[in-house]
Order: sequence, then structure tokens, then C-alpha cells
Amino acid sequence: MTEEKHIEHENEMVDDFDDLVSLGKEMEQISETNDEEKVNQTHDASIRSDKTEE
Repeated sequence: MTEEKHIEHENEMVDDFDDLVSLGKEMEQISETNDEEKVNQTHDASIRSDKTEE
């Protein structure tokens, strides 16, 4: 019984290793942007220990 190791999918996001690297960099940038937005949000001081209300 032989199975093809690489299965083609209709909705592939990457075609080769370079696409995978590019996608990873894009996802990392999105993650960093989201992290910055979360840090800059205002929150209740009782919940947010890293921000002190002055």
C-alpha cells in the first residue's frame, strides 16, 4: 500500500518554502501589531497590574 506523502489541498496558502517563510514573517508582524494594540488599551486598574492610574 503506497500513499502519496504530499496531499494537494484546494485552499493552499503556500506553494513552497519561500512562501512559508514569507507567511511566517507576515504572521509575526500581525502578532506584534496586535500585542502593541493590547498593551496600549486602557483597562480597569484592578485588572491591569502593569498600568497604574495616576
